[in-house]
Amino acid sequence: MKRRTLAALAALLLAVTVGLSGCELSLERLTNGGAVPAPSAEYTGIQDGFRYTKTTLTGQEQYLYDQLLAGLKDQAETIDGLYPDNDMIQKAIDAILRKKEAGACHGFLIMDMDHFKEINDTCGHAVGDKVLSTFGTLLQEQFRDQDIAGRIGGDEFVVLVHDIGSRRTMENRVQELLKKIRMIQIPELEGRNLTVSIGVAFAPEDGDSFMELYCCADSALYQTKRGGRNGYSIYEKTMN
Repeated sequence: MKRRTLAALAALLLAVTVGLSGCELSLERLTNGGAVPAPSAEYTGIQDGFRYTKTTLTGQEQYLYDQLLAGLKDQAETIDGLYPDNDMIQKAIDAILRKKEAGACHGFLIMDMDHFKEINDTCGHAVGDKVLSTFGTLLQEQFRDQDIAGRIGGDEFVVLVHDIGSRRTMENRVQELLKKIRMIQIPELEGRNLTVSIGVAFAPEDGDSFMELYCCADSALYQTKRGGRNGYSIYEKTMN
C-alpha cells in the first residue's frame, strides 16, 4: 500500500480537484456531503462551485466516489496499516452509505480487543503496538478492498462490510474472524490468546450514517462485554 504524510492527505482532501471529461469537482465538497449538481448538457462555466464544460455527466458520481476512497486509503503511516483516524473512517463509510444502493445490505462492526490495557501494562507498549499491527494485518486479509476497516482509537476498530448480502452471511464472517483471532500467536504474550468483543449492526435497517450505525453496534458491543467478552452480539432495538 502506498503511503502519504498527513499533510499530503489533507491537501488531497481540501485542495485537489478531480478531472472527468472536462468536469472538475472538489473532493472537499464530496466528503462534506455536497450533492453533485446537474447542469444542462450545453452548460459551460462554473455553477454551484463546480466547473463544467460541454460533456455528459454519466458515471460522474461513481468516479468521484472511487477517487474519494482511493485518496483515503492512500493514507499516512499507522501502526496497524488501516485508516488512520476516526474522521477519515467516518467520511469513507458515509460515502458508501450515501450511495443508497438498491437492495444492498451492509454490515457494520465495532471491535474491542479484550484486556488490551493489561497487555500494555504487563508486556509493555512495544508489545501492545505489535498486537495492534498483527490485528490490523489480519483485518486487511479478512476483508475486501471495497470494505472499510480502521482503528478509531486505542484498541477499538470498526469495519463496514460492503453489501454483505444477508445477516446470516455476516454472522458467518464474524464467527470466522473470531476463530482467526484466537489463532494469532505472538511470542511475547507467552501463550496468551488474543480475543475480541464485537458488536454488529446493519445498514440500512439500523441506520444510514456512520454515527447511527456506530451507536447501534456500540450497544451490541456492550451486550457482548456483559456476556463475558470473546464473542459477538447483533444489535436489537430492545438494547436501547
